[in-house]
Amino acid sequence: MPDTVAVIPARGNSKGIPRKNLANLGGKPLFMWTVEAAIESGVFDKVVVSTEDDDIIEVAYRKASIIPRPRYLSQDHVQLSEVVLHAYRIMEQEWGWNPTTLCLLQATSPLRTAGHIVNAMRQYKGRGTLFSAYIDKRYHWAVDDRVEPIQHNPARRLGRQWEPSQIYTENGAIYFFPARRFSLECTIRLAPFDVYIMPEEDGWEIDTQWELDVARLRLEKYGLHSPNTEPIVG
Repeated sequence: MPDTVAVIPARGNSKGIPRKNLANLGGKPLFMWTVEAAIESGVFDKVVVSTEDDDIIEVAYRKASIIPRPRYLSQDHVQLSEVVLHAYRIMEQEWGWNPTTLCLLQATSPLRTAGHIVNAMRQYKGRGTLFSAYIDKRYHWAVDDRVEPIQHNPARRLGRQWEPSQIYTENGAIYFFPARRFSLECTIRLAPFDVYIMPEEDGWEIDTQWELDVARLRLEKYGLHSPNTEPIVG
């Protein structure tokens, strides 16, 4: 009986980049970077791919369990929580699985490594959701009826590296959360929250052709591990 399960949504009908999850990245389909990182981490009893696409199934079934996803759950407006909940119901009701922990790994974050997954799992406390993020050192402003600074004093800037306050930007690469609470509350974002900090470049999200091109250049020049980051102990 699997206790910790990774769920990797990988639909075939993406709009920003047609057939994005099957796009070639470093010699293999984009979504397989996430499948292989999940397996390499050794954290999961099972790795599951949720998809409606026959070509993705053909590539993935050799390494992961497949949950056929209804096409109505593969549209642009569908939330990730809905996709993961469908996968969980299949595990529970059809496969007889009753996992304690679920982990959502988005296929659009292919530069997240097995080491990141291991370290996030070590930090996970099992009460609420642990999500990955990076420290955003840019200056942010709220623009509504008025233009207001967010967590900085424009008249007394110290420089981005020295500002005492920090903004953490959720990057979508990793979410660990308790399965039973998720099944009851139907959201992957469960309080109390915890955050696993990643270098911004390792959590690179691919939604546009430009972002895919940057990921290809990164892999071509440096491989999976950027020379500008501290090593990840996995």
